[in-house]
Amino acid sequence: DGRGDLSVNFRGPYRTYPYLSAADLLNGRKFPVLSGAYVLIGSSASGLFDLQTTPYSSILPGVEIHANVIDNLLQGNPLQHDMLSEIGITFVLIILGGFLLSALLAYGRPLPGTMAALLLIGLTIYGCYQLLFLEGTVVGLTYPLTTIIAIYLSVTLTKLLLVDKEKRFIQGAFQHYLAPQVVTQL
Repeated sequence: DGRGDLSVNFRGPYRTYPYLSAADLLNGRKFPVLSGAYVLIGSSASGLFDLQTTPYSSILPGVEIHANVIDNLLQGNPLQHDMLSEIGITFVLIILGGFLLSALLAYGRPLPGTMAALLLIGLTIYGCYQLLFLEGTVVGLTYPLTTIIAIYLSVTLTKLLLVDKEKRFIQGAFQHYLAPQVVTQL
């Protein structure tokens, strides 16, 4: 991008690219696979402390990360961060989804509200998954999911407290006129 950052689109786990022994090459062994290929020289030995963690592997030699970067540049398909899309999607989810979820939770029954919150969370995760794996675009999940969960918890807790307060008021008002067994059933 404009800052010189590249989000690497990793091709797979350890040894996705062919490894050749430097000793064999120095001893004169011919490798036809090297004809017209890009060659990176590096180590996969753990003692040299050039092992990194990636989404596909907990131990990947640094030279293979470089191979992934070169492959991304040659294929023209590194992961993209489209900030305008991310901001738009985030605001729509937060405002529209939050408003609808708040209304459903505040005026509806708990089970449909819970199902709507779970559906909204599932659709958000599915949409981001589709964008990442089909379009190669990274969209953040943190703000939308945090907002959905916060709205669900705050509206549900507020409604629970208001219902409990109303129940105590009704029981207090009727305890002077009805038997205690009837009041507990209210």
